Amino acid sequence: MLVTEPIVIGLSLYVGFIFGVTFQFFISIPAVLELTYGFTVKQVGIAFSAAILGSLLSTFMSVAIDFSVPHWSSKNHDGTVPEEYRMLPAMIGGPMVIISLFWIAWTAKPSVSYLSPIFGTVLYIWGAMSIIISSISYLFDAYPPRGTLSALTAAASFRLVIAAIIPLVIIQMITNLTGAWAVSTFGFIAAAFAPIPWILYLFGARMRARSKYSPPMSATMMKGHLGRDEEMQMEERQMQGTQDGMSAR
Repeated sequence: MLVTEPIVIGLSLYVGFIFGVTFQFFISIPAVLELTYGFTVKQVGIAFSAAILGSLLSTFMSVAIDFSVPHWSSKNHDGTVPEEYRMLPAMIGGPMVIISLFWIAWTAKPSVSYLSPIFGTVLYIWGAMSIIISSISYLFDAYPPRGTLSALTAAASFRLVIAAIIPLVIIQMITNLTGAWAVSTFGFIAAAFAPIPWILYLFGARMRARSKYSPPMSATMMKGHLGRDEEMQMEERQMQGTQDGMSAR
């Protein structure tokens, strides 16, 4: 699925990148706080409580969206909410990640309060966790049982590989590019990935309908997912099939 399913490919790349950047924070943030602000090991540990706050904010936001969306979202033909609403937290979290990375990159300096990169970390974890929660939930819902396990396993394996690679090169990036540009590089990459949730929100249903892992969809269900031209083509194929059947009789 990592080479044949656009949904799995896109979300695996995005979540893998988010995992990698999060893991490198365990190296870069202590270095910034110790070298720039003279923090002790104990103070660095306390500063990491910002990650807890960011995680809680992400959880509350995701739960709030999950409870509120069914009341205003458009429904499928059977009254259920389309799976693509799972992308909403990631659509919000993507800009948070971009802003936080540039925020941390250019305010982590002696002339700016140490609270600035710490609050930037809160925003980053908030956005990153929203993307992860959203992506895993969507992969779980997007495919039937036989495809769900494969999708989740592929995404998990890929993100762990990326998460292992980025921390190995972060010191060299900081040394060669300076800390500000090293973190800004991640910000530019995050900006490139940010459209993925929006694309899946708008076109994910069509991608799922065409997936070989998805069960056959009835004509009524198809009409809820396809555009006008595609619906007409489907109706023409159905009429042609009916005519062929009558001719055979």
